[in-house]
Amino acid sequence: MTDEEKQVSETPPEAEETKPKTTRSRRKKAEETADQVKAEIDSLKEEVENLKTKAEMRAKEVEAKVDEQAKSAREKADEVREDVEEYLEETGENLEQAFDSFVQHQRTALTEVGKAIESLLPEAFKEHSSSAVKEVIESYRSLFNTSIDRIVDTIEKARIEETVVETLEDSKIQGDDKDDKK
Repeated sequence: MTDEEKQVSETPPEAEETKPKTTRSRRKKAEETADQVKAEIDSLKEEVENLKTKAEMRAKEVEAKVDEQAKSAREKADEVREDVEEYLEETGENLEQAFDSFVQHQRTALTEVGKAIESLLPEAFKEHSSSAVKEVIESYRSLFNTSIDRIVDTIEKARIEETVVETLEDSKIQGDDKDDKK
């Protein structure tokens, strides 16, 4: 045997003391360990039940507080609603006048902003922009007029064709009447 094998096969004396020496002692130690584990499990179960009970109680307390605060909030909302309704009844006409005044001031403000922006632009830019807008309008006018002229021509052609067809039908009917009389 080599030195390494001797070291592996030899068990230190302290380890032998901790080893159970017989099957009974092993069984007894296992039962003691199992009993300890069961006791710890029972203790944990009891602790979990206590925590569960505390959580349920806390949840009920919180629910009661929430209900109380919701009721208080509803009451305050009702009070505010009543106050607003009273105020609106008292100042209904004033509100319309105030809104009209607001709209008028907004219109004036927009007009002034437009004038302010316009004052920033050079005169040549304004002139060329105006000319460009006029040219765009003229191009659309020309396009629409041409389209309208074509539509009118088509309608007139359709009327002429309709008149020709009616004339031919009338002459055919008159020709048939002459043949019937003969």
